[in-house]
Amino acid sequence: MKASLLAIGDITVDAFVQLSDAWVETDNPESAPELCMRFGDKIPYQSLHEVAGVGNAPNASVCATRLGLHSHLIANLGNDDNGKKCLAALAAEGVDTENIAVHEHERTNYHFVLSFGAERTILVKHEIYRYTFPSPPHTDWVYLSSLGGKTLHYHEAIAAWLAKHPDIKLAFQPGSFQIAASGEGVMKKLYARAEVVVCNKEEAAHIMQNLSRGAPSGNLRARRREHEEFFSKKISVSREARPEEEFCTPLSSLHSLGPKIVCITDGPRGAYMNAPEGTFFMPPYPDPAPPKNRTGAGDAFAATFVSYLALGKTPQEALRRAPINSAFVVQHIGAQKGLLTKAQLEQYLTTAPEDFSPQKL
Repeated sequence: MKASLLAIGDITVDAFVQLSDAWVETDNPESAPELCMRFGDKIPYQSLHEVAGVGNAPNASVCATRLGLHSHLIANLGNDDNGKKCLAALAAEGVDTENIAVHEHERTNYHFVLSFGAERTILVKHEIYRYTFPSPPHTDWVYLSSLGGKTLHYHEAIAAWLAKHPDIKLAFQPGSFQIAASGEGVMKKLYARAEVVVCNKEEAAHIMQNLSRGAPSGNLRARRREHEEFFSKKISVSREARPEEEFCTPLSSLHSLGPKIVCITDGPRGAYMNAPEGTFFMPPYPDPAPPKNRTGAGDAFAATFVSYLALGKTPQEALRRAPINSAFVVQHIGAQKGLLTKAQLEQYLTTAPEDFSPQKL
């Protein structure tokens, strides 16, 4: 029997708009870089590519299927042309779409990805569906990720179903709404129930900040201050110059919420993991060529890590493989085209640099 993974989350069509007549503003050291264009003008763009059937959970489903798992997807979409494109794209990948709800007279999510160089800014709009949790098939793993707003009742249904199936392992890659609602009781249940939580460093800070708002625990407030101090520091892009050991603070903070394993990604600078075996840094896999677009790199890392755990690998073995898929996803436009099969990924692992291994901190 194949290992199985059930992904839960929203689905969308991504429209990639490649920009050239723009610039990035980085003069303000107190804020994130800003993508800038001339206001009120006609701005030319280089190209437009539509990619159907994507989103955190759909991307995880496709990744798991290519790595040899049987994957199901629970999602919602509209009964429109874009919805049909999404279903067709997922079916072509071998993802089980039986539990995708198609809503009459509703539109499918459609996002605009403004690409400038290899980076991107995404304009998102989550349609409001009548979310109803189905009776899903039994699975080895649940992979829960981004859902639209006003879905706390849906998360309650997921948590209740998981409580009835303690043998099912939960991987949680929280999206924007879930991060913003981290202080809600049901989100705390999901963090505590999770086998694995994966996020990037900015998301880790937001999770702890949202958890600490109004919290009576002085310890939790102290952790928030630690996060704010850590993530406000100017950290060099150079790995040699960055204080890697300081990632232990956000890792331990998220670990204290209950998950057994926490991974925090740091983009092209690597990733960090807190697991029962200890805390580890994982360097990035060398880019085979300059990246085309970084959309989906985080999803590829998280889904590969979880898929290899489902395939029976140890956390360190899974951590060593996750960056490889990220490196090849960014070679293409779209979050799924570059995802590797298990045979391909294992082959690239054999040619990895000698120091491409988890480093214990």
